[in-house]
Amino acid sequence: MPDLVFLGAGRVGSLALRIFLKDLSNMGKFNILVLDKVDRSKLVDELGVEFKKVISIEDILENLGGAQLVATALPSRIAFKITRKILEKGYNIVDVSFIPEDPYLTEDIVKDKKVFYIVDAGFAPGYSNLVAGYFYEKLGRDIESLIIHVGGIPVEPVPPIGYVITWNPVDLIEEYTRPARIIENKTIKQVDPLAKIHKITISELGEFEGFYSDGLRTLLRNIRARYMAEITIRHKNHLFIMKKLRDLGFFDDKPLQINNVSISPKIFTARVFEEKLSMNVRDIAILEVIARNENSVARHLSYLYGGIDKPFATTMYTALVFAKTIDLALKKQLDPGILPLEKLWMFKQEYDSFLSNYLVIKEDIS
Repeated sequence: MPDLVFLGAGRVGSLALRIFLKDLSNMGKFNILVLDKVDRSKLVDELGVEFKKVISIEDILENLGGAQLVATALPSRIAFKITRKILEKGYNIVDVSFIPEDPYLTEDIVKDKKVFYIVDAGFAPGYSNLVAGYFYEKLGRDIESLIIHVGGIPVEPVPPIGYVITWNPVDLIEEYTRPARIIENKTIKQVDPLAKIHKITISELGEFEGFYSDGLRTLLRNIRARYMAEITIRHKNHLFIMKKLRDLGFFDDKPLQINNVSISPKIFTARVFEEKLSMNVRDIAILEVIARNENSVARHLSYLYGGIDKPFATTMYTALVFAKTIDLALKKQLDPGILPLEKLWMFKQEYDSFLSNYLVIKEDIS
């Protein structure tokens, strides 16, 4: 019977598994089962885990075997449906998948089954939420503004658009088209992500630009502020190009007919991006969180370099937080409920003690 099930062992899932086994599983021997629709049998010899191939939700549920915890790293289009079924079977979950659905839709299930569901256990949303929740508590739940600057970018801008593809290009394009939710005057507001290009200066790293992105998610529910926003970091001039492409229709979903062939401009553009912009370069994942009230300013900065002979920085940052959250879920007696990382703010020092082995972390409250 497995103690821990890893459901999904792609780039993030397999890297988190390696980190967990190397750095975090020192509290005893775990029986670990990896489930995936793709053959991951090489992990059996490499890491000493068990692997089973699954092709349906029924396969997944049959192979959970009473595990103490299920760690899920799934494609966004299927993640919510599968995690909901697992919760209905009474399993605790740590989930790193990006899900468009509101995780609080499972609140009744979680209460009924007396399990916990840790959502967005990655970089951002994820560790950004942990920092936000920590500052919210340290500033006495009295926040005037909370701004999250976050992004994974090449260390140096790469022509022609100052960016490289390190993840799904369709998901990248949707960041420039999906309305972003922010809080303005204590009210949730939807904004065009490219309506305003923000200037960002991080003294330790340089000058950048940014755009509103829809990453606040559970923070919209759990933190009260007059103003709150997530702003995604890019190199200068990148967003000017993206806005022009969007305005010309290159990011549109509606298919065009070309020589009797129907093709979506978004899918075409994503394929071109993947073909022309996929390259291995040095990159950096950056997170800056600034919280203010009438009396105090709190600032967090963390960053991590990757690429060339290492995993890309955003992938590594995400996997590190995922692995640490799995470790925490196995060690601590967590209360049942929906647990985004802002609800786990009291464990921030434990996270930072681990993450500081890999990241530069600077923080100050004045």
